[in-house]
Amino acid sequence: MHPVVTCHGNEVVVFERTKYKVCIAVYLLLLSCPVLLVACTPPPTAIDLKQALIQSYSCPLLALSDVTPISIEPFSDQAYQVTFTYLVTMTEAPDTLAKRFAEWTYQDDALLRLRKAYGQEDFRLNMNSAAKAEAVQALRRIDAQAEDVLARLNVLMPCQSADASVVFDIERRAARNAAMKGVDEIAVPMALTARAQGRLVKIGSGWHFESSLSSAVEDITQSVVVPFPRFTPQLSE
Repeated sequence: MHPVVTCHGNEVVVFERTKYKVCIAVYLLLLSCPVLLVACTPPPTAIDLKQALIQSYSCPLLALSDVTPISIEPFSDQAYQVTFTYLVTMTEAPDTLAKRFAEWTYQDDALLRLRKAYGQEDFRLNMNSAAKAEAVQALRRIDAQAEDVLARLNVLMPCQSADASVVFDIERRAARNAAMKGVDEIAVPMALTARAQGRLVKIGSGWHFESSLSSAVEDITQSVVVPFPRFTPQLSE
């Protein structure tokens, strides 16, 4: 009959050298469990990364592809720090995008003009009580116009996530530069390659980015030259 080995808390009852080694190994394994749990969650795959990226962008005007992990490092038992590259492509035709961003630039400028006008009328209201009724009417009119502009901007730009804004800021700058130069044609940015860093967290059965990505654009692909529409003022200055 073989000797019996028992473990009681921190005490080890030893009857055989080989069993003693086994018991100590089990005891040390139990002590190290919190550390080992960090590596217990398998790292996210490229597919997991792409799905989390789609959720982060959440934009019908953008298509994501070529998601390539560069590094995936454990951060905690349920999170990994990831660095990767990806391709973002606009889903609309170049001429449609040119119209969208040209009007977006115009409406954005119109909103700035309305905010400036609101500030002037508000100042006049505070400084001249005799013109109170006229100033109040002007403020209401400006408010109504601003609501119309904001509603149109929401239609033009349905993607409000911070990550999607990185792409659209590039598009808007190109449109604004074209508007400032008074050109009639523009090469629309259609795709960009970006390098990003973020923290993926396992929630339930899926992976999600803990916060907005830290992204840097590495390359931009432009379309052929398309007409750039002009907009005439439709709101009071």
